[in-house]
Amino acid sequence: MVQTVVFNDIHQFNDLGCEGKSCDIGSRRANKTVAKSMTNDKQQYSLYPNPNNGNITIMQDIADSKPVMAEVLNSVGESIFKENLNFATRTTNIKVINALPGFYLMHLIDSKGRVFTIKFNIK
Repeated sequence: MVQTVVFNDIHQFNDLGCEGKSCDIGSRRANKTVAKSMTNDKQQYSLYPNPNNGNITIMQDIADSKPVMAEVLNSVGESIFKENLNFATRTTNIKVINALPGFYLMHLIDSKGRVFTIKFNIK
């Protein structure tokens, strides 16, 4: 995990590296890949599938019925999606429309003002 100075948050990136394990491409399935972000109090958000086609499922580990602001930024920092999300069942779905293939960042800001950042790819 890395703590960033810019956003003052802690997040983990799943870069699918080959460090210390077999690099068998056949064992990696895109629909099983999950991008995650968490804070010190163990709240965690998972985004899948990664990569995706703009249809994204976001899961919250610790139930919180208060709205969460989600914003998706493209590779040059432009906001391409911004919406309040509700996690009534700890899971919600979004559709990022008109997104070009590439890497994106999703910022999730909860009711306590905590910022979660998840890196993902649209193919």
